[in-house]
Amino acid sequence: MAHENNCLDCHNGQGANTDILTQVQKVSTGGKYHDVIASTTHSSTEPIKGPVNHVECQDCHNPHAANNSTAVAPYVNGPLLGVSGINASDIAVNEIQYSYELCFRCHGSGSGRPSSRISRLLPQDNVILEFATNNPSYHPVEGPGNNSNVPSLISPLTASSVIYCTDCHSSDGTSSPKGPHGSTFTPMLKLQYITDDNTPESATAYALCYSCHNRSSILNNSSFGEHDKHIRGERTPCSVCHDSHGINSGQGNSINNSNLINFDLSIVSPNSQDRLYFEDQGMFRGRCYLTCHGEDHNPLSY
Repeated sequence: MAHENNCLDCHNGQGANTDILTQVQKVSTGGKYHDVIASTTHSSTEPIKGPVNHVECQDCHNPHAANNSTAVAPYVNGPLLGVSGINASDIAVNEIQYSYELCFRCHGSGSGRPSSRISRLLPQDNVILEFATNNPSYHPVEGPGNNSNVPSLISPLTASSVIYCTDCHSSDGTSSPKGPHGSTFTPMLKLQYITDDNTPESATAYALCYSCHNRSSILNNSSFGEHDKHIRGERTPCSVCHDSHGINSGQGNSINNSNLINFDLSIVSPNSQDRLYFEDQGMFRGRCYLTCHGEDHNPLSY
């Protein structure tokens, strides 16, 4: 019998009050899920750090240690107690202390990790490198971010807040069980985040971003004087400029890659002088050297 049947015989909406089976079958709707059904068998003797070749319920949950206790980011909560992972120094740990250490096991430096869905100016798919707190910019998963002025944040979030990976990557739907079991929104997002060019701006198109960043603040240009023009006027998705995990310090710097700036190369290209970069010129100010939607930025200042 497949390992997951021990879990899914109850967690199917008929026994336990969490229907995980429905979540891991969301591929049928074009979504993304952790494929515990088609995956190879988990072994208790497999190395913590090694090739990424499967995912099973036991990789994320220890049925003998898990409970319903809560925690504050980044500390591990009850459902994930007693599982192994990889820490921020890329070292295997037998029992994780921080929730992100579980994610780092498959999405860190191991071979076979999922690749990035967007072709970036500075490509990176190792999340250990993307979330490092010495990076020029990053979402605050390991620790608070390095930008002290983010006017769009929705209370109770502040510039000193820390978030979980599951604040973005989780099952979609208000009645769905918590955690990244499966979602209709790729790549396993709890809310919609469209990355296609020429996307009409709406509260639903960028629902994931707007769950933390006030939509009115963004469209009123509180932090960037051209947000409304780009997002609503030019129909440019957030992802064209912003690389949501972060930019590794070994690739980027605080001048060219503050504010999660890392351009999508399928939409942005070098300008007429063969330049392609952003320059931070202080709070809420910068200039771009690039071509986008046929407009030469050589540079354009904001």
